[in-house]
Amino acid sequence: MKKIKLSMIASSVLFGLTLVGCGGGASSDNNITPVTPTPTPTPDPVVIKTGIITGFGSIHIDGKRYLTDNAEFTVNGQAGSNIDQLHVGMKVSIATNEVDSETPEAVSVNYAAEIEGVITSIDRNNQQIFVSGTTVTYSDLTHFIQTTENLLTVGDRIEVNGYPAADGTYLATAIKLDADTNNVADSYTTGTISNLDTTAQTFSLNALTINYASAIIEGTLLDGQLAKVEGVVLDSIMNATEIEILSIANIRAQYTDDISALEIEGRVTALDLANNTLSINGLSVLLGAQVSYEHGVAADLQVGQFIEVKLGQNDEVIGIQFERNEYYIDGKVKGIIEAIDLTNNTLTLNGQVYHVTATTRFEDDDDQYINLAGLQLNDLIEVVFSQNNTQNMIQRIEREREQEFDNEWEIEGRTTAWTDTSITINGITITLSDTIRYINNDFVVTKADFIALLAEGVYVEAEGGIDAQNEILLHKIEIEAHRSSNQSNDDNNDDGNSGDNDDNSNDNSSNDERNQGYVELEGRVTQLLSESSFMLQGVEVRLNDNAKLELNDLNVDILTFMAQITVGSRIEIEGQWVDNLYIDALEAEIEQDDN
Repeated sequence: MKKIKLSMIASSVLFGLTLVGCGGGASSDNNITPVTPTPTPTPDPVVIKTGIITGFGSIHIDGKRYLTDNAEFTVNGQAGSNIDQLHVGMKVSIATNEVDSETPEAVSVNYAAEIEGVITSIDRNNQQIFVSGTTVTYSDLTHFIQTTENLLTVGDRIEVNGYPAADGTYLATAIKLDADTNNVADSYTTGTISNLDTTAQTFSLNALTINYASAIIEGTLLDGQLAKVEGVVLDSIMNATEIEILSIANIRAQYTDDISALEIEGRVTALDLANNTLSINGLSVLLGAQVSYEHGVAADLQVGQFIEVKLGQNDEVIGIQFERNEYYIDGKVKGIIEAIDLTNNTLTLNGQVYHVTATTRFEDDDDQYINLAGLQLNDLIEVVFSQNNTQNMIQRIEREREQEFDNEWEIEGRTTAWTDTSITINGITITLSDTIRYINNDFVVTKADFIALLAEGVYVEAEGGIDAQNEILLHKIEIEAHRSSNQSNDDNNDDGNSGDNDDNSNDNSSNDERNQGYVELEGRVTQLLSESSFMLQGVEVRLNDNAKLELNDLNVDILTFMAQITVGSRIEIEGQWVDNLYIDALEAEIEQDDN
């Protein structure tokens, strides 16, 4: 905020010089006309806007452009940073004093990762990553930076930005591979304090026990407070070195100027209408006497919902905007651009027309300055979209390199046609072969049973790649429960996940908790049990003669596979829970550890 601060100092200095020039105690005999000092101008009110970067060319948040030519950037606590260190999907706070401008000028831009550390396990079927004692969920709107969803592996160090949920999990809007070697020993996580024990100097945060005996603490430790903790994790204990209590007051304290309003985007993590309070991203706020609502009414508020709150100078909520449509998806598709219409802001993919909106997120292998005008015919792209009546509205668009385009092929959407040998989704017809794994709502089924379940409008997810003949070769296809984006919020009372890939909202309770159905799990061996079984991240895995076992990309038998396993080996498995007790592996692969 130096720009605003310096303008105030300059005004004070000029005022002081005017007084000296007047001569102070000069005699009235000099017949000098007194000079009336010019009042010090009141600085413009400052608005702090917190949200997700949706594009660049300056910075776009929620479809609004903020000019950044004269802004000061702070990235992960490092002042003097620059815009090139930021990416689409990152959550930032922007300070501006041009409240009513169509393109306000940012005075400062601040970004800080909320979670950072080494991945200990990945549940790919439920789109969950375990890092720094925190379960991080990702969705089709998550931006993977300097890595991809499929390349990310156990042992990678990442930083995460996004939104906490009421259950302590974290929805990632951006996951970045962390190549910084200066702090590899430390982990960072953010969550709500519970079980505070001032005698033992410990408290619980997510899945960790925090020992704060040697920590530098900024703020006051209290149960229910949101905190960011830095320290060293050993098993489920973090020996904290620094703890920062996060609150609205702390946000204001970071700025030296008068803040007229705070605008915070995120998820409702607690709601107490009897006491007129709610928490957004874990921050507790008080609802004012008069609250204006956009795209909804007070009765629509519920835990898990995506909203933006506007706080006045007394930190009471004066406005709430519902943002469900910005996070809901109805499908995902890849293809080659067949047509671009800059007048109507559309592009054509696989014969389907897709519309670009003000909030569409553009990604280009981390080249953050792409937009619709920067795309070209025959570009390889991936599109995540929602549907508004009959129109496909693009939520996220990524231009891909050929290798990623071919190797990581995912299609999600509603079935429009099918036969005993093929299925059509989002304008793409895919062959149904006998080698595909068929799944119905997390349970492996036969090909015949899968086809019998198909009907027009059934929501399907398919994964695979492109073969040498440029045909889509699927590895897995799954029927998923999926609510329409036009349904009322009242239908989302399970956990309010109206945005984080609603088709998976019931699945995000994790197979590790439900212990049933199909599972894809990557982690490290924690114990060898027998000649055909082992513990993987605390879960028992059993092998049999029918399992497909791979070592260095070669198929091997159980004896050879088990001979290569030691405690700490990194293994990826696909399997099925049996009797809620263990996973019967359908496939298992020993992953080479490069970390």
